[in-house]
Amino acid sequence: MYLAAKENKTALPSAGLFIIRYLSFYPLHKSGAFKYLMNDEDDKNLNWLHIFNKYDLYSKSKEKVDVEKVKPYYLSLIKKYFP
Repeated sequence: MYLAAKENKTALPSAGLFIIRYLSFYPLHKSGAFKYLMNDEDDKNLNWLHIFNKYDLYSKSKEKVDVEKVKPYYLSLIKKYFP
């Protein structure tokens, strides 16, 4: 997803791309592995990843989503960030 977004000129900020790229890279954001390879921007974006992570894995609901109700909202986000 990171490469698809980057190569298609997404309007997502660098923190958004960083989150997409490293969300599943647990050694980095769980135990700090490879931090010595990061620059200042990466370090700032890692903070955003920690914030996002709280709302990702452990915020799922068993309640079924009404897709037609939320569809306009998500289509507007797609239009904004993936023009």
